[in-house]
Amino acid sequence: MAQTSHATLSSARRFISLGVADITPREIELVTDCLRSGKISPGEKTQQFEERVAVFHQMRFGTFCNSGQSALHLSLEALKLRHPKVRLVLAPAITYISTLHAIWNAGLEVVLCDVDPKTYNINLGLLEPSARYDVAIPVHMFGKSVQIPPQSVPVVEDACESLGAPGIGYGDLVCLSFYVAHTITTAVGGMVLTNRPELNEDVKRLCNHGRACGSDLYAGLRVDALDDSIRFTFNDVGFSFKLGDLNAALGLGQMERIEQILQCRVANARVLIEGLRDLPALQLPDPANNTFMMFPIVCATPELKIRLVRHLNDWGVETRDMMPLTNQPIVRRILGDVEDRFPNARRINACGFYIGCHQRLTPDDVAYLVDVFHRVTY
Repeated sequence: MAQTSHATLSSARRFISLGVADITPREIELVTDCLRSGKISPGEKTQQFEERVAVFHQMRFGTFCNSGQSALHLSLEALKLRHPKVRLVLAPAITYISTLHAIWNAGLEVVLCDVDPKTYNINLGLLEPSARYDVAIPVHMFGKSVQIPPQSVPVVEDACESLGAPGIGYGDLVCLSFYVAHTITTAVGGMVLTNRPELNEDVKRLCNHGRACGSDLYAGLRVDALDDSIRFTFNDVGFSFKLGDLNAALGLGQMERIEQILQCRVANARVLIEGLRDLPALQLPDPANNTFMMFPIVCATPELKIRLVRHLNDWGVETRDMMPLTNQPIVRRILGDVEDRFPNARRINACGFYIGCHQRLTPDDVAYLVDVFHRVTY
């Protein structure tokens, strides 16, 4: 995308959203066909969607479920079956609350680590010396994947915001989200990816009430190959986290143009980075291994953030804080007043926000953003 000089833009106010449900006639056709067929339970389309997403990430198996948080929860429960002594889970001090909810819902304890100020992910060099953990959850924020050093414990990658980002897939399990404002959508939904067949089987069983056989998840297939003697046998405490062919049909349509979606987001981000490069008071995102689900910015001071966010909102630019975690009431209730223990996260809480970078933004929209940023005094 060519950059338009911010000095030549019209001052007419427009709305720039954080995200969008980008639905084309092709997706509508696939969903309508699914409705007409009457086959909306997990079945052939669910399996096709799982395979397509897994192959796209160069992984062997996928399990479609009802949210990214459910994907994380299923991953931890599957690890508990294989590692019964698991208790402590390492997570970054910047992430969406779902990461911690999944840990707590699995009956495990959170161990927080301060984040790298440029990638917002776990920085093991900042981990408190006395900290111990049995599972690590690196969180790939805003579309950027980050490789953490090899671990001697299981790793669950929270890639709910980074579908398609180069570099994800080194963990035992990878979790994705297809919520409305994310890179692609199935309206609601998430997925667990893994290369390990035993974990794939466990995740599928747990997703479907803890049944004895993972293939029972696909109720819509009704194949004779299923063993009727164990179809309603439940070996573990499970969950009703499954999602069906109706949502998978929407996802299949979205995956048909995933490359185009990602290319557009990256192109928008490049124009923004180039256009805002002359504003040294703003820390802009690192483009390496980044699919730009959002465009995060960290201001030099909290005062500048407050002033800039108000200015952007006045000009119709939607903003959100950068996933503040350590100052959340529920975190304080469970972990105590911990924000001062994580100075990088505390600074990001005070100085960081993000704007949209999605594929529905036009070149004029992106140029408008650059112009609006230059209309405030730094």
